[in-house]
Amino acid sequence: METIYGILAKYFKHQCSEEELEVVEAWKTKNSAEFEQLRSVWDLSDGHEFIQFDEHKGWEELKTQIENTSSLNTSKPLIKPLFKYLAAASVLVAALVTVVQINSQQQLPSLVSDDNAIEITKDVRGNSLESKELIAQTTLTNGQTVWLNKHSQLEDFGAENNRYQINLVRGTAFFDLKTASSDVSSRYKIKAAGLNIEFKDAIFSVEKSQNHIKVFLQKGSVNLITDDLQQLQIIAGQSATFQQNQLTSSASFSINELAWKTGVFDFNEMQITEAIDLLEMHYPVQIDYLAPKSYALEVTFDQEPLANILQHFVDKYPLQLEEVDKDVYYILSDMPQ
Repeated sequence: METIYGILAKYFKHQCSEEELEVVEAWKTKNSAEFEQLRSVWDLSDGHEFIQFDEHKGWEELKTQIENTSSLNTSKPLIKPLFKYLAAASVLVAALVTVVQINSQQQLPSLVSDDNAIEITKDVRGNSLESKELIAQTTLTNGQTVWLNKHSQLEDFGAENNRYQINLVRGTAFFDLKTASSDVSSRYKIKAAGLNIEFKDAIFSVEKSQNHIKVFLQKGSVNLITDDLQQLQIIAGQSATFQQNQLTSSASFSINELAWKTGVFDFNEMQITEAIDLLEMHYPVQIDYLAPKSYALEVTFDQEPLANILQHFVDKYPLQLEEVDKDVYYILSDMPQ
């Protein structure tokens, strides 16, 4: 069984599974001081080249020094915590050495973000891309384009094990990916928890939440394989859902599933409150609906400015619009009598 210090090494390199993250969080709660000490050790080691050494010989020499020191009465109270801390730190750094050695032949790829809406963190395995308050368009290390919805994160590992490897950590991502050649390494594998998505050329969205993973395919075809080997293939216009360990498909899906990225909305037979939820996904805005009555809409919009959409609601229904903070915060309420 892997020790907590081995798991911490992966934690500090952003390579933990969801189950390992839970283990770390529980351990941190009970061992906060030791966690901060080990984080300091890790931070000091980050970015430095590690030299192979004789760890057994080094430990024996250190042990002898500690035992000699322990003969002094003034040092006795320090022996147990010192041993514990040195052991933990040695395991942690040893884990880092292992990670560096495994990945020593990999060149860190460069990555270009189209704006400041995305935070990029590099480590020895690849790049972590995390969007903040805005939808972010960015580029993978192979030059292909990806869009991240607000508060989403993926890891770009580049070519690994004859596939271009991507891990969707959380949120929603829209992929427009093509292979540059017939080389097998240019094929793609996207992992989202227990679901693996394999393909060559495709345009689609992947949504990962606590309860499900959904795939909405706009172009091409993809193969879906779960960790327990359930398999499914979907083609353009179809969708798939992985929920409660069951993988299912649907022959079609609403364009609203991609509206956060495309800006194309179909509000026909939709309540205005539901429409507002979709608008808040696409536009960096908060819209409070305070009217006691909801209205069923009958309208579509194709990349329409938000001001025009809100104005349509006011023109069509007995509502008034208050612009609390321009382009950021609006309130829709009843028209005064």
